Amino acid sequence: MYFKPEKSIVSKTMGWEIWVVKSMESNGTIKANTFETKKDAFYFYKRGKYAENKEFARQKAIDWQNETAKKDVFYSELVEQAELFQKIAKRYGLTKEFKENGII
Repeated sequence: MYFKPEKSIVSKTMGWEIWVVKSMESNGTIKANTFETKKDAFYFYKRGKYAENKEFARQKAIDWQNETAKKDVFYSELVEQAELFQKIAKRYGLTKEFKENGII
């Protein structure tokens, strides 16, 4: 999980500041990444959020596939979900993977 970048003043007299992006590791520890510019900090934050969202989309597709296999579903529902997952796959570069696994 990534937390929004925060400004941290290193020296008030010199006007130095750094930007800190904190992230929670899988083992629960918090890691702080420091950047000299706001632009670099937000780029790192967005890249991390993109990776999180991509993994979340992948997991949702797997869960949906497992749930759908266990129950009767109308064909219209399958089409709606396939269209949704196609948009998500395009956004996160998962099109090939979703096609190979029969999600779209």
